[in-house]
Amino acid sequence: MINVKGIAVSFVLSAALSVSAFGNNVKSLMTYEDSILSEMQSNTRELVNSEKILEMMQLLSNANKEFDLKTINHLHDNIYIWCKEDTQNISSILGTLAVHIEKKNNLFIALKKDLKKIDAPKHIKSQLIELENSTSEMNKYIQKMIDITYMGIDAKHMFMALSAIPNDGIKLDDYWFNPFDEEKDKTLFLLSKDSEKIENIDDLFNLEAILEGELIEYNNKKRSIGKIKLPEVGGFKFNAINNTHFKHVSFM
Repeated sequence: MINVKGIAVSFVLSAALSVSAFGNNVKSLMTYEDSILSEMQSNTRELVNSEKILEMMQLLSNANKEFDLKTINHLHDNIYIWCKEDTQNISSILGTLAVHIEKKNNLFIALKKDLKKIDAPKHIKSQLIELENSTSEMNKYIQKMIDITYMGIDAKHMFMALSAIPNDGIKLDDYWFNPFDEEKDKTLFLLSKDSEKIENIDDLFNLEAILEGELIEYNNKKRSIGKIKLPEVGGFKFNAINNTHFKHVSFM
């Protein structure tokens, strides 16, 4: 049997970096990358020698790796607790990342054209393709983080709705969900100290069934409101805001 409570605790303990500290790190990394990209574009337009361009490519490649290490890894380790406890800030940071990567991709397109004009050596063009590929992988992961953030918002609102329901003295204390669950019908796990008072397991299953019914009603109400249309930013989609992520509840 999977120790769900143990997994939940490990997610919380992994969140050692605050959202604000992470945001400051991201800002510094983006500023550094922007300076390299600007200099690269300036060098190609001024038709300087290929060695200088290659040097800038290497700097950008190293910056890309640092960006991956300090941004993507921290997102993976902390996204659960951040989207649960500081949704507004992490949403803002992800939006900033989306804009930055859009700018990066646009600059790559411009660099390709500039390199073609000066007939840059093949190895320089290959280096740019490598940078494009690594950025493309980041794109996929940040899209995943955006989707998880909306899942976290959904979980928070569902928990608030379920907590407002009278449950024969059973107070809901907290909730947990697996941010990396790929199942279509996800489970929202509930924590209640009062649930330990329920001696008959069938009574607990009945309570879960009642709460699951409320969850279904919540999802139906969300669908009835209609879809919120948010514009894409740099190819990133924000339509996960309309998803109904959780179909089941279970006490931990």
